Amino acid sequence: MAAGPRRRFPAIAAIAAVVVVLLTAGAHALDTPPAAATNADPTKPKYQALDKPQEADELLIGWLGESYRPDGAGGAAGGGAASANANPNASQPQRRGVPRVLSWNPRVMHFPGFLSDEECDEIVRLAQPKLKRSGVVDSATGESKVDDVRSSSGQFFARAEHPVVARVEQRVALWTHLPVEFGEGMQVLKYRDGQEYRPHADYFSHPRKDDNGGNRMATVIMYLTTPEKGGETVFPRVKAPQSQLDDPSFSECAKQGLAVKARKGDAVLFFSIRPDGRFDPGSQHGGCPVLAGEKFAATKWLHVARFAEGFEKHVAVKRLIHAPSPSPAPLWCRDDNPLCEGWAEEGECDSNKSFMVGTREHPGACLKSCGRCDVAAHLHAGETEPPAWCEDHHATQCPAWAAKGECEKNHGWMVGTKEKPGYCLRSCGACDLVADLYKDKEEEERRREGGDGTEAAAAA
Repeated sequence: MAAGPRRRFPAIAAIAAVVVVLLTAGAHALDTPPAAATNADPTKPKYQALDKPQEADELLIGWLGESYRPDGAGGAAGGGAASANANPNASQPQRRGVPRVLSWNPRVMHFPGFLSDEECDEIVRLAQPKLKRSGVVDSATGESKVDDVRSSSGQFFARAEHPVVARVEQRVALWTHLPVEFGEGMQVLKYRDGQEYRPHADYFSHPRKDDNGGNRMATVIMYLTTPEKGGETVFPRVKAPQSQLDDPSFSECAKQGLAVKARKGDAVLFFSIRPDGRFDPGSQHGGCPVLAGEKFAATKWLHVARFAEGFEKHVAVKRLIHAPSPSPAPLWCRDDNPLCEGWAEEGECDSNKSFMVGTREHPGACLKSCGRCDVAAHLHAGETEPPAWCEDHHATQCPAWAAKGECEKNHGWMVGTKEKPGYCLRSCGACDLVADLYKDKEEEERRREGGDGTEAAAAA
């Protein structure tokens, strides 16, 4: 019986030896950059052909510090150090595929050399025939519309519509740690002759904002060409570093805040939703006007959950916000617009203070969402809160419906009558409608508890 175990030992040893060989080979592969083709252009990065599958280290170019020299020095791509006197603003800079953090609040990351020149050219070639005037999403309805705030032309690819698109989407997933299916289709945009996209946020506040995979969580912008001047991506709510302000190669638009130059192959990633689930107003960004040349860019918007394409079923996903709840507002303190809550979260209470908050003489439209009920408190001096027994049947919806004017438009359902009270008495300020009914109940309860001495005297 002892012979059985001994016969298994050689097999186990052989398997262990194979594992050691594979691990050693894998480690060697990670330490060794891909060999360059002998007939390749030395000014181009040496990546695999567009239609071949790639390993993770080849998909995410540069995560091991690979670089290449555009002047051909040293020939092939490799892990060599960058030249000490390389000019970062030269027309053909030495690109290093090493991501760097530009800002933690909001979270903004820059990845030089995210795409190869061949990938950039292929995406532009595929998109060119389908370009048309770009639209924007209406903040009130969620519908697409044409607006002067965005003057580019563009077109969408479905997810994995072409091999190069599929591979880039896989690379975006590796960088963002968000699955490919969380992303909308890649949008390719073209800007020229002063065209721009004025500062905006990528998250939505319209009523249907969560209907398909929840809100937009992150954005990756990839530059497919390098304009001669302008075309930077600017974050106007983030302070620009002094080195950027002193750099004459940045346009005046780019000096509004932290900016990233549009360089072919580079990419920028930023998050529109904070880790606690709240919108990040600092992620507001814009595409500066292209002052010379033309700019092609590819954008990937990533949601908090799977984004359905085509005939796929849409699934609504609500954000979970892990932040302290605001203090309860007095009943008289309301918002005049159902979108106030979203606008407040976007930072409009500060950036559009006259409309949102206003003044003591002219209170704004969103006092409740901005937490500024104090602005109109003097207009409601002496008013008392409704009694505890006066409640809304729909605690979350009634205040919003009342803010829309439903107390008047839909009086029968919201307020009702004494014989048939409505469902939103508290929000409509109509507690007096049923006050007699509750007054009789309170007196009956007091008598039952001996509050007026009647039942106590009878018991004696």
